[in-house]
Amino acid sequence: MRSWGTSISALVFISLIVASFALLPKQASAHVDYGATTLFRSYSPGLSFNPSVGYSQKIWGDAATPWYGFVRPYVIGVVSPSVYETKAGIEVFPISLLGFDVRRAYGRRFNDTKNQNCDVLECQGALPYTDVSVQSFLGYGDYFASARFTRTFFDGDSTRSHSVYELGSAVLLDPKGDRGDYLSIAVGQNLGGFLRGLSWGILIQNNEFFELGQYMRAMYGFATLDLKDGQSASSQALGAASNKVTVGLGAFRSSRNVTEASIVVAYTYSPRSALGFGR
Repeated sequence: MRSWGTSISALVFISLIVASFALLPKQASAHVDYGATTLFRSYSPGLSFNPSVGYSQKIWGDAATPWYGFVRPYVIGVVSPSVYETKAGIEVFPISLLGFDVRRAYGRRFNDTKNQNCDVLECQGALPYTDVSVQSFLGYGDYFASARFTRTFFDGDSTRSHSVYELGSAVLLDPKGDRGDYLSIAVGQNLGGFLRGLSWGILIQNNEFFELGQYMRAMYGFATLDLKDGQSASSQALGAASNKVTVGLGAFRSSRNVTEASIVVAYTYSPRSALGFGR
């Protein structure tokens, strides 16, 4: 039986992450961060509430500049009309411009997906997986860019006989286990003057799933309004509140769907934001 799944159980992995909160040294440069994002997407349809908590620990440098490194264990929840999920992971940034992220996710889907034939697809049940990511951030003047590559290993289930429908990318996965590669690139500009606090840019997403040859492509133009603009870069870096709304308009296509117009709206509020860019 083929399986890309990990042998580490969700319970053990989450226990290790929780333990790391206690083991990290308690210093003035460390703090608990917490917040939530509410996300809506018109196509492929989705609505979710995503609370999170982490422990940001600076390990070197000055967090008021880009020249510092940090470690951050975290837990994220996902609640939606058809899915609940828990993710536990750890971020390691040797320098704030480049970092790595490993996490384990476990959740359950409890409703059939509209417009899919769930008589011959696995639309409900558990879909645990493990993510390994690398991400980078660049900036020059008012311009910025970011890139994130994630390799996801979906656990197999020998009791399943049908392909598994994956909601986020609207693709099919091999029930015996699958692998997905997710690439996300964003470029944009922070505006000034009377538009201070507003940024705009382009987001490109390209996801590939290997066992059944599936794919997802998306491109969005987006605008983000920072409702807390006016803080210094230093106070933001050190974990002050974050309050942002983002609206995106673009096109979404997968191997299961024709190209469709898609609108994305995200609202993020963090009373105590995490270390790192783009929080």
